[in-house]
Amino acid sequence: MINFLSWIRKTCIVAAILIFSSGLGVGQEQDTTVSDTLAGEKAELMIGDIAPPGVGQEQDSTVLDTLAVEKAELMIGDIAPSWALMTGPGEYEFLQNWTVEKGTKLRKPMTQPDRHVVVLSFFATWCKPCMKELPHLQNLYEKYMGQKIKFFLVDITEATRTITGYENVPKAGPFLTKKGLTMPILYDTRGVT
Repeated sequence: MINFLSWIRKTCIVAAILIFSSGLGVGQEQDTTVSDTLAGEKAELMIGDIAPPGVGQEQDSTVLDTLAVEKAELMIGDIAPSWALMTGPGEYEFLQNWTVEKGTKLRKPMTQPDRHVVVLSFFATWCKPCMKELPHLQNLYEKYMGQKIKFFLVDITEATRTITGYENVPKAGPFLTKKGLTMPILYDTRGVT
């Protein structure tokens, strides 16, 4: 179980780094500055959550370096793989609504013509480090609202419900609403993101 949780945390960090780097394009100077600022703030928020308690910060970079080697097919600066995730019954959000490779059209260019930096944070309602991170992400979400940045929470709670001890954890939507979080939630019910 600890290895699974550690894997989730590492995956979240790599996904956020990859998404930060893939969303840049039109208005690149402005987007790069915002992306760099967000990436720095994100890194500060995640340092304590990368490794188990008691592991020094100097080892955190080793964990990230190791993870980068393990995920060699995706590197910082690469285009993130395309995805579509549920936002509600029969409703889906697509990465291509917000960002695509330079020279490629967005999925709905008439209604959403501008490319965005996309920030994904993977979480489950049972994940204590995730719950510590969410208020900070909510602050960033509010701070950069109206700019070319799109925040999404990717819920894996349902995908982990079959694990002993997690059968009765709260559902994400009502749980986060109760905590005052307003970021859009994407649901990965199969645990494949």
